[in-house]
Amino acid sequence: MNAVLDPKRFRLLEGLPQNVVDALNGMATVTSYKEGDLVMAQGEPADTFFFHIRGKAKLEDAVDDEFKVTLGDVRTGYCYGWSSLVEGGRYQTNVICSDECQVAEVKGTDLLALLSEHQDAGYRFMANLNQLLMDRLKLRTSQLVKVLETHPDLEKIQS
Repeated sequence: MNAVLDPKRFRLLEGLPQNVVDALNGMATVTSYKEGDLVMAQGEPADTFFFHIRGKAKLEDAVDDEFKVTLGDVRTGYCYGWSSLVEGGRYQTNVICSDECQVAEVKGTDLLALLSEHQDAGYRFMANLNQLLMDRLKLRTSQLVKVLETHPDLEKIQS
């Protein structure tokens, strides 16, 4: 069995029973990407949840065709594609490989079905996801505050 999804590597999987982790590994497809490849495209229908196994990528928000903002780096243990867990969801950002990457991909509907079948594990998974969301919200908020504090045009407004 392909056991690339390990709770020691992915914080999101911490506390899940081994049989659920095994089932998740059984439904995961491992895909290799090259530098510059787009793993996840902003605005596209979200049908896949991603577990970043190896390599670096960047999380990018395309404000428009010419202006893109890098929100952060994606490394081993990072998970993305949360919108695949919401009916009708669309990806909110791009994930672009900075070097060769390996990613485990699971259909969002399959992941939800597994978590529904094993509700205790589903609760733990969602609690872990909530913690990750809170951590990222804190990070993005601190990044925004730092930009606002150092932006020269905003200094003029405050004076």
